[in-house]
Amino acid sequence: MNKLIRDCVLQVAMSPLTAMLLSAILFGQTPPPKPDQSDPKIKARLNEMLARAKADREAGDWAGAIAVLQEATTLDPSRDLLWAKLGEAYQGANNYQEAATAYKKAIAIKPIGAYYNNLGEA
Repeated sequence: MNKLIRDCVLQVAMSPLTAMLLSAILFGQTPPPKPDQSDPKIKARLNEMLARAKADREAGDWAGAIAVLQEATTLDPSRDLLWAKLGEAYQGANNYQEAATAYKKAIAIKPIGAYYNNLGEA
């Protein structure tokens, strides 16, 4: 089989678990343990924090967005979206090294193309 075709087949056929393990090997990170997902107070708090970080970003207050998102990732480090948004905030503040670190953590949790693209931009 042509190498290009084989590589494409492997990429498409890769399970999320395989992708996560490959990401852990490539970036040396493993996903953090998940907190109790059944607690509606945590979900509500995280949604509030995401809304506040979005408002800060829209106002150009990157430091405010970073502070809120750092707190959110402490509250629940298992959510890829929090790490991706933190990466965006660091990137907006021109702190590319921290942005790359945050994107790598998002990728370790959920290896999707958008996070790899963001990492490439950081």
